[in-house]
Amino acid sequence: MKLTTKKMVLIASFAAISVVLMFFETSLPIFPSFLKIDISTVIVLLSGYIISPVSAIIVALIKDFLHLPLSQTEGIGELADFLVSAPFVFTATIISKKLIMKKKVYATIIGLIVGIAVSGVVAIAVNYWPILPLYSKTMMPIEAIVKMAAEINPHIVDKLTLLIYVYLPFNLLKFSLVSVLAFFIYLKVIKIPLFHLNKTLK
Repeated sequence: MKLTTKKMVLIASFAAISVVLMFFETSLPIFPSFLKIDISTVIVLLSGYIISPVSAIIVALIKDFLHLPLSQTEGIGELADFLVSAPFVFTATIISKKLIMKKKVYATIIGLIVGIAVSGVVAIAVNYWPILPLYSKTMMPIEAIVKMAAEINPHIVDKLTLLIYVYLPFNLLKFSLVSVLAFFIYLKVIKIPLFHLNKTLK
């Protein structure tokens, strides 16, 4: 990916907006309170469509890096966010750009579906190691996390069931929400001449 001045300006703009959106987060009663949903990844995903898949990873990295000074988890939450969101946005946007179909919207939908599935697999992997071990050492013992989650879902009895019944559905829900929001925003954004990349970002 060749970084032009216009692309760098857009990357910086997307990163700034996504950082602001990280402050608007909420927890859901069906998940432990330490798991929170925000829509900052919507902006990261849009950057992948509008600029490039690699740009989306850069935006995600900048977003989580800039949020580190305000981290409530000693940076672990930001690390987890990047490790899960980066594969999601890259998968979704690369498929959308590379898959040849009669209607581009179909390629975008397929990319999002595959991206959501990838996020679920990656979430289980990175939370198994290194996220949960790090969180257990610095914030809360894994036994306490399991106990907290078991109050909501009695099927959770250990680390494995925690991953299956909490982290997997949480991330699938989070990135499904992100996908729906980004999809409908993208349909509007691509009509704006500024974002016709082949003409304006070379």
